[in-house]
Amino acid sequence: MPDLPVLLLLGAACGLIASAIMEGYQLLAAKPFGQTGGGEASTEKAADGVEAALTGHRVPKRRRAAAGRLVHYATGLVLGMVYVVVAALKPDVTILFGVGYGIAVSIALDYVAVPVLGLGAPPWKTPIGTHLYALSAHIIFGVSLEAARRIGFLLF
Repeated sequence: MPDLPVLLLLGAACGLIASAIMEGYQLLAAKPFGQTGGGEASTEKAADGVEAALTGHRVPKRRRAAAGRLVHYATGLVLGMVYVVVAALKPDVTILFGVGYGIAVSIALDYVAVPVLGLGAPPWKTPIGTHLYALSAHIIFGVSLEAARRIGFLLF
């Protein structure tokens, strides 16, 4: 097993790669899943909350999309680090090639964190298309994360 700093670095890189792939998927899948882009994204709301806590000011409208993307990628980076470290300690985590992790992340974020933090509606007030869109995007994240992890280990 590689040293912890190596695993963390690999996890960060894999998380960024998986986040980019997930973002690309979301751009392609939004319309078929009925995601019209109406309303503020939970990542933008989270960025606004962090900005307000740090500076006492809201994120200006012209920077909201970029701030939301930063939250998306920072979250993916951390989730990638967690996954790669846990996979090194407990290889059974990878048995479904990241699908299980993607589902777990979807549940933790979309059904727990987002509603609890007031970043989005509770699950029972969310359209089925949004549930399917989010779940499929997080599965893509998990599979991409596992693929990147395996490719990364080929380089070591």
